[in-house]
Amino acid sequence: MILPLWEILASVPDGRRIFVEFKCGGGPETLVDALPDVTESPDKVVLISFDLDLMRGVKRLFPRDLAYLVAEQKQATGQWQPGTSQIVDKATRAGLDGVDLANTLAVDREAVKRIHDVGLACCLWTVNLKECADRLIEAGVDSLTMDDPRLLLAEDEGESGM
Repeated sequence: MILPLWEILASVPDGRRIFVEFKCGGGPETLVDALPDVTESPDKVVLISFDLDLMRGVKRLFPRDLAYLVAEQKQATGQWQPGTSQIVDKATRAGLDGVDLANTLAVDREAVKRIHDVGLACCLWTVNLKECADRLIEAGVDSLTMDDPRLLLAEDEGESGM
């Protein structure tokens, strides 16, 4: 059973956020009818997509909502592409609120600082190793997407690795 978005949003505890990723084509206008529940709860939702034009339009239509650009960096000839500066420039020029980056070694304390220095949030996906999560938390990221967030509790509660 697929729950309606309003029901999912109602289950998000106060002080927590849910990330809603747009994977569809079309312009942001196509989302207007699908998102009335989101606009009612801007403090609980972060809208994300790889599609920069879509996110620019989403931010224009829903200015109170948090909108982040999703990006993946790959190593090519010893350099991470696209570079963090390129991603930051795109998100900033589009008027977005943050970036949601793939979990790679390109994201270190310096990269996070560069992202924060321009006023963007820095989130990472998908983090499934406690050592990676610890490194990223130490670097100052704002949030992590994990398949099993209990992984962060394993060491604290004396559990063996998950």
